[in-house]
Amino acid sequence: MQAGREVYTRLRTLLGGTPRDHLRANAVANYRMWNAISDCMAEQGWDYHVMPYVVGGRLTRPGPPGDLTAWAEPSDDFGIAEMAALAASEGFIADGRVHPLGNEGLSAADEAGWIAAMNGGCSSAGTAMTDGTYPTGVTQTIGADFTALLTDIQSTPRAQSLIGEWASCMDDHGFDVHTKHGGYDGTELWPGFRLDTEGREIAGARADAACRRPLHEHVLADGAEALAAFEADRAEEIAAAAEEWRGLRAEADEVLAANR
Repeated sequence: MQAGREVYTRLRTLLGGTPRDHLRANAVANYRMWNAISDCMAEQGWDYHVMPYVVGGRLTRPGPPGDLTAWAEPSDDFGIAEMAALAASEGFIADGRVHPLGNEGLSAADEAGWIAAMNGGCSSAGTAMTDGTYPTGVTQTIGADFTALLTDIQSTPRAQSLIGEWASCMDDHGFDVHTKHGGYDGTELWPGFRLDTEGREIAGARADAACRRPLHEHVLADGAEALAAFEADRAEEIAAAAEEWRGLRAEADEVLAANR
């Protein structure tokens, strides 16, 4: 199992990035959008201030490729503490200060003009700048093939049986993994899914970790040989994907440094 865990973790990181990469990519996308809006508004004579990026709510660790049940790493809190620490280390937390947007103190007529400029094209100009923070060339090629391999490993009769056992075990703990919850488009307890109440979320995470660990450890062991073969056969593409992530990290460094 350990061999499978090592190659899976390595492939997932090289092809899909790290939790910090995902956190920073969200910040970069927002800063690009806000700066494009600011430039557009300035061209029309209006102020639009770029505010510090802060994370919203409690973040969970990025899910596995394809959000496949068997491949999410069991965690006692869905990785919330880990992501909170990463957000704090990047400065992506609220500082308690009020940051003006640019439309404060305007007359009614000027505020109407400001809103018209925003709705007249500046907001869409910002949206157009959010692409490019993830390596789509990777996710649509070798990343898709990696997900397909993980799906095949999870689709064996034994793995499917263990998925059923996980669901039954969760039901024994009072969690229905098939029922929609709270209006969200997701099951009540998908690995990494946030609930309305923190106490139930933590209880669910601990139940999920205990119930799903046999499934997760099974696919790691059962898929070790196939994962190793994939890594060997696609070595050049994996190296290219890793290089693309390095380039995106360098770009993120520049964007974040310019907006700190």
